[in-house]
Amino acid sequence: MAQYSQQDNLLVLGWQVNPEAHPIYWLNKDATVEIQQDRDLARVSADLMDSHTVIVAQSGSGKSFFLGRLIEELLMRTKCRCLIFDPNGDFSRMDHINEDVWQQRGYDLVSGNGLLTHDTKNAFVTSWGMIHKRVRTRRPPGNGSIAERLDVWWPGLSNDILAAVFDDPIKRSELYHCHEFVKAISELQMVRYKLGRQEGTLIDRAEQIYNTWGDEKNTTDDIEAFLNQEFEIPQAGQVVTIYPIPFVSWSMHKDPVKREQAMNQVKRRAASALRYFTKEIATFYFGKAREYEATDIIAKEPPKSSKELPRLDIVDLASLPDNNTRYLVTNTIIAEESERARQNWWEIMVENMDDTRVPVFVVLEEAHNFIPEEPHNRAQAALRDQFRTIAAEGRKYGLFLILVSQRPDKLDHLILSECANKAIMRLDSRTIVQLVREKLGLQDIDPYLLDKTIQFKKGRVLITGQWTSRPEIFYCAARRTLQGGRDLQKKYWARPNLPTPTSFVQADK
Repeated sequence: MAQYSQQDNLLVLGWQVNPEAHPIYWLNKDATVEIQQDRDLARVSADLMDSHTVIVAQSGSGKSFFLGRLIEELLMRTKCRCLIFDPNGDFSRMDHINEDVWQQRGYDLVSGNGLLTHDTKNAFVTSWGMIHKRVRTRRPPGNGSIAERLDVWWPGLSNDILAAVFDDPIKRSELYHCHEFVKAISELQMVRYKLGRQEGTLIDRAEQIYNTWGDEKNTTDDIEAFLNQEFEIPQAGQVVTIYPIPFVSWSMHKDPVKREQAMNQVKRRAASALRYFTKEIATFYFGKAREYEATDIIAKEPPKSSKELPRLDIVDLASLPDNNTRYLVTNTIIAEESERARQNWWEIMVENMDDTRVPVFVVLEEAHNFIPEEPHNRAQAALRDQFRTIAAEGRKYGLFLILVSQRPDKLDHLILSECANKAIMRLDSRTIVQLVREKLGLQDIDPYLLDKTIQFKKGRVLITGQWTSRPEIFYCAARRTLQGGRDLQKKYWARPNLPTPTSFVQADK
């Protein structure tokens, strides 16, 4: 089990347990890494991960530890990508190895805990080091860090978030057309960007075009003629676009004729949209865009194709100042990922290419704060609708959710109903157990088995659904990468704050 072969696609998630939920293998005093048998391990076939997953656990049950282990195994044993929205900073240090896993091996029968991995350090470090990783954050990067600046591409922003301040449906409609105009200009700007002739930011250029051509005396034909001249279609071969780029419809076409037709459609869309919003809305829209530009959260370059992306992509939401900014960033990045997946699907279907797509696992911690059953504002409602779409259509496009929450009763029921894989860790009461049973549709599970989650110690997991032939309890194998967030250290704080002998001497003086 120490070597990772391409043929072995079984995810090693934990250890088989006895009726008291102790890992059987590690009760043997001679137990050591690498000599265990397959029957000692709790494993899941990677083939069964092509569905949405929900992990439910109370605080302190080890859910981030288990989730980290699951992500490690997915990345090492498949070709997938993982996009993690991390509101607590638990995954920001996944480029670092947790040395304690190999230095403090062993299981403590009294506490019921232990860092128990099945592989050697060398085997893990070799495999994990081959995975391209990045952390998108607003924190200053450290030496040798995989951190990149966290920003978002403005055209990916949902109109619902922009229009959150408007109750008037007419103004909301005008704002939609204004945003569509800017999105069309961004597609046309891509031509100049690819040819190295980009001048100013997208917002600069879009506002300049609006100020020049937004007057009612200019017809749609006049505007389109200007766009034809301003964004002249380059000769075949000048635009180097091999893979689809999110929010750039013409990038899907390799054929120059089809590309020209698609770009002409974008120009008509921009010209038409310009006729459907007023000066008042334009002033509001560009003012709001300038506000976001001032915070330096707006990307200056367009998003990348899927061929250029890291396999482990962590969005450090904890580095953002408030919930509104977190909603905006999550909304925009999800839109970008969804658009990329749709374009890749379109390319495979229409261009009749070999299907070399890989799944993208979208991981959302504290999911109840982002996709609640009852949104508190339009930003939350827009996010919920995005995730509902992925839950309903994601399989076709290769997008799979992994949702983590302490409060499944607050999660959107439509999204939960699409989660075929379920993992339950420690629950605090029978009331919570009953809520979990109802929300996750676990009526067919033996009530005694589900009730055992109340007595679970840290690290125990009950899985059910598509990824196992029957409900199974196991002890989570060690997460081998560093966890960013952690609990307070009881051995430090739960002790009297007694003065040191030196303090007594100084006091006497």
